[in-house]
Amino acid sequence: MKKSIILVLMLLFLCAASANAWERHLYPVNKKSSVLEIYGWSNELYGDISAQGLNLNLEREANFDTTIKFGARFMYPITNSTNLSLAFNYLYDEATVNKTFTFNGKNYNTGTRNVDLANSMFDFMGSRVLTRDSSGWLDFCYGIKVINSELNVSDKVRSDRWNVTFPFPYLGLAGGTKITDRLLLDGHFKFISLNYGDSDLNSHDFDMSMSYKLNPYTHDTEWMAMLGYRNFHIKGDNEDDSVKLYYRGPTFGIVGRF
Repeated sequence: MKKSIILVLMLLFLCAASANAWERHLYPVNKKSSVLEIYGWSNELYGDISAQGLNLNLEREANFDTTIKFGARFMYPITNSTNLSLAFNYLYDEATVNKTFTFNGKNYNTGTRNVDLANSMFDFMGSRVLTRDSSGWLDFCYGIKVINSELNVSDKVRSDRWNVTFPFPYLGLAGGTKITDRLLLDGHFKFISLNYGDSDLNSHDFDMSMSYKLNPYTHDTEWMAMLGYRNFHIKGDNEDDSVKLYYRGPTFGIVGRF
């Protein structure tokens, strides 16, 4: 069982090739526990945006810096085999654009500093146990992400913004295995591909992490330090606008089980 779970986690990593779920950590089998996690994500942003007349490559034409974003997730067990969770991420980046461009019918010169992109992401997820024993687990995941994306452009004399909110469903897998009594390896992969009329959407969200139990002699409440990696990608197109965004980088945080 333990070897098969490790193999599944490695296959998830290779398929993602490029998020966040820590389903049960070091929990005993059949023990229901709520989980709260607070984490940071030191990620870099790259991709392309085409909106309101603006065509911008985020790597070559803007200097978005690597920044740390923070997020949180709360998971509540409905039964011994079913969990519900809510996660939130706020991803904010700003840059200087190194070309002359047009946005919403207005012209902006090279060196416009105040170009910022903010994405607020809510993730409502359910998970169902596929297999589980004392060494680890593998879950089937399903849910809905709701993303509010806002692009703001301004200089000394003008400003404009573009805003869109879009929900989309997804499917996925989550799994984990105990390496020692205090050390856990786990991972998660969510994906979706949709096409409707003139619009299409593709997204994947992958993470893998190691968690270390900080209070091994306490059983009612467990605290864990987490270090991992996350890669999130979304690509959306309609007849007027298109967005292709990638966020990737290491994660770190604290996880509590109650």
